[in-house]
Amino acid sequence: MARFAKLDASNIVMDTVLLLDELATTEAKAIENLRKMYGWEYWAQTYYGTEDGDPNPRKNFALVGYLYDEALDAFKPVNPPYPSWVRNETTLLFEAPTPPGPMPDTHEDDYDRDLYT
Repeated sequence: MARFAKLDASNIVMDTVLLLDELATTEAKAIENLRKMYGWEYWAQTYYGTEDGDPNPRKNFALVGYLYDEALDAFKPVNPPYPSWVRNETTLLFEAPTPPGPMPDTHEDDYDRDLYT
């Protein structure tokens, strides 16, 4: 089964769908079939990774709300989870500016996120 992201006109992921391999012999053929099936224009193939363990050809799996960047041929989140987080230019994901400190031994709730953001 091949996975495809349904995109809006701004390349934001709206949904993902599965398509039978026989309908997805190439990405172009799959998109042609998806357009016929769903009546929707904008699609891009997405991957969890490859069967032989290679990295994801489009960096990240297309999650709802992610942007498909045509120039990079990759899916990436649009907004960071926290204002201080920065985009990793290799993975295209957001990361904390400094790694979190050690978790206290007493209780998780003692961890003060504001100290590390």
